[in-house]
Amino acid sequence: MPRPASWLPPLALVALSFALYANAMPAAFQFDDTTSIVDNPAIAALDPRAWWSFWPGRILAYGSFALDRRVHGLTPTGFHVTNVLVHAAASLAAYWLLVQLAAQATPRVGARWAALAGAAVFAAHPLQTQAVTYVAQRCASLCAALYLATVSVWLYGQLPARRGRARWTLPVALLLGLATNFTKELAITLPLAVLLVDRVAFAGERGTLRRVAPLLPLCAVVPLVAAVGHRFGVAGGGLSGETTLVSRGTYALTQIDVVARYLRLLVLPLGQNVDHDIAWRHAIGEGSPPLLLLVLLHAAVLAAAIAAWRRGARLWAMGPLWFSLTLLPESSVFPIRDAMFEHRLYLPMLGPALLAGLSLERLARWRRPAGVAALAGVILLLGGLTVARNRVWRTPETLWRDAVAKSPGKARPWLGLGAALGRAGATGEASRCLERALALRPDYEEAWTNLGNVRLRAGDLPAAITAYHRAIEVKRDHVAAWYNLGVALDRAADLEGAAQAYSQALRLRTDDAASLNGLAGVRLKQGRAEEALPLARHAAALGGAAPRLLQEIERALASGLPSAQRLQSPQSQQPPQSPPLRKPPSPEPRSP
Repeated sequence: MPRPASWLPPLALVALSFALYANAMPAAFQFDDTTSIVDNPAIAALDPRAWWSFWPGRILAYGSFALDRRVHGLTPTGFHVTNVLVHAAASLAAYWLLVQLAAQATPRVGARWAALAGAAVFAAHPLQTQAVTYVAQRCASLCAALYLATVSVWLYGQLPARRGRARWTLPVALLLGLATNFTKELAITLPLAVLLVDRVAFAGERGTLRRVAPLLPLCAVVPLVAAVGHRFGVAGGGLSGETTLVSRGTYALTQIDVVARYLRLLVLPLGQNVDHDIAWRHAIGEGSPPLLLLVLLHAAVLAAAIAAWRRGARLWAMGPLWFSLTLLPESSVFPIRDAMFEHRLYLPMLGPALLAGLSLERLARWRRPAGVAALAGVILLLGGLTVARNRVWRTPETLWRDAVAKSPGKARPWLGLGAALGRAGATGEASRCLERALALRPDYEEAWTNLGNVRLRAGDLPAAITAYHRAIEVKRDHVAAWYNLGVALDRAADLEGAAQAYSQALRLRTDDAASLNGLAGVRLKQGRAEEALPLARHAAALGGAAPRLLQEIERALASGLPSAQRLQSPQSQQPPQSPPLRKPPSPEPRSP
C-alpha cells in the first residue's frame, strides 16, 4: 500500500485545478458552444447514433456533453465542473507519466519533485484556459487526458520491475488509446508518442518494436473513422484538411509564424486572445517578422533537442520533441480555417512543463529552499494569470471586448461583440459593431444575420428583412438567415412570405425544430390548424417542444370554427365551454 505522502502530490494537483478554475464556474456558454451544445439536437438525448451522425471522430466528447445536458440541462455551471474534472484528470495523468519517466530515464533526479513541478505548471499555465473554460473545447482536454493516461499505463507495464507481471496494462492501454481516437483527431500521433517515450525511458535497451507494436494499429483508427464518416455523409471534416479555402503550402508557411507565437506565449503568457488576427503567409519572404528568421528559431530549438539527445539527456530532449510531435496535426500541412487557437497547445503543454519541472528540480537539488520558493512563485504567477484570464471568459461581452481590443482589424471579434450586445438589448452599440464587421468583410453572412436580429429587436422590420436578404444573397443555404427572415415576415403579417422562408429553412435542415414551430404558428394563423399539428409534434419529438403553441393548435382543432376565424373572433363567438383562443406565441430570432 502506498504511503500517505505519495498521495499528497495528486491531491495537491486536484486542489490546484479547482482553485484556479473556481471563478470559471459561472461563465456563460461562448462561441461554438451554441452550435456544439445549446442548439445541438444530437446531444439532446443519450443516443450514440446521434453523436456519431454529428461527429464520428469525437463521439465520446459529444457523449459527455449529452450526459451533462441530461444531468444539468443547459446550465453552464455543470458543464464547467466536468471540464475542470477532466483538466484535473489530465494533470494527474501528466504527473504519473513524468514520475515514471524521471525515475527511469534519470534515476539521480528527484522524480516526484520534478514530476510535481512539471504537472503543476501543466495545470496552472494560463494557455490551458481555452481548453478548460471554453466548454466545447473539452474535446482537446478530454483527448489529452486519455492520451496521457494511455502512455502512462503502457509505460507502467513496461518498467523492469513490472515487465511480464502487470498483464492488465496492455489491454487497458489499448482500450484507453481507442477511446482517445474518438475524442479528437490529434490522437493519430499517439503511437508515435509511445515510441518517443520508449526511447527516452529505455535508452540503450533493445526490443522497442516488441514493446510498441501492440499499440501501432491505433494509427489506423482516425483515418478509418474519417473515411467511414465521409462515406455516410456525416460532419467532422476530412482527415487531410478541414478546409479547401487555404492551400497546404500557405497553411504550412503560416504555421511557422503561429508556432513562434505559441513559443512566445509559453514563455510570456501575455496577450492571450480567443481570436488571434493572423495574416496568411503565401511566400517565405513576405510579412513581418520574416519567415526565414522564424525558421532559424525553430531550427535552433530542434538542434538543441538533438544535441541533448546525443549527450544522453533524453529527458530534456523530450520536452521540445513532445511539443513538436503533438502539435504536428494542427500546425503542419493539414489546412484548418483558423490559423491559430490557444486550445491546440493543451496536450503539447506537457513538453514545456517537463522542461520547467526539470529546471525547478535542478534548482531544488542545489538549494531546496530556493527550489521550493521558485516553484511557489511560478505557480502563483501562472495561477494569477489563469484566474485573470477566466474573468475575461465570464460573459460573451467581456470575451469579445477583449478580442476586439487585441484584433481590431478582424471581422469576427466585432461580430461576436455585436451579437452579445444585441442579445443584451444594447441595440445602438450592437449595430455599430456589426457594421464595423461588415466594413471589414462585406460578404460576412453571419454579421448580416446578426444585424438583422438587432434591427428586429429594435422593431425596425424593413431593415431587419433587408439584412436577412443580404445574408441569403451571400449564402443561399444559411439556415439561420432563412429562419430569422421567417420570424421577421411573420411579425410583419406577411404570412405567406414567412411560410416560404420557414419552408426553405426546413428544406435545408429537415430536423430544425425552430423552423417547424415557426411554420406551425403561421399555418395556425392562416386557419390551417390541421397542417400545423404534425409540424408542432415533429418539433416536440426533436426536443423543441412549444407547449403553448401545441395547446392553441389542439384547442383550435377541438372547436368547430376555422382557426383563422377563431383567432380574430370576439369571445362571444366562442363556444361557452371553451375559453377564447389566444394568439400563438411569436418566435424569436436566433444567432447563426
